Amino acid sequence: MRIAGTAQLLAPPEVVYDSLQDGRVLAATIPGVQSLEQISDNHYKLSITAGVASIKAPTTAKFFCPSRTGPTRSS
Repeated sequence: MRIAGTAQLLAPPEVVYDSLQDGRVLAATIPGVQSLEQISDNHYKLSITAGVASIKAPTTAKFFCPSRTGPTRSS
């Protein structure tokens, strides 16, 4: 799946990062997501409707986020 585009967020990086740790918020940022379930700290199960051109179908996937490092700023 390719997701393209940009968005300007009017919140500090720490607030955005913390918000994206919430599965409901993260799911709302991914097009076609039906549900996002956190299985453990870094494992998720995703139900999504995806496709090519006019052919679309629901599917599920599991994914792993290996490391979580909050935002850092360099001076």
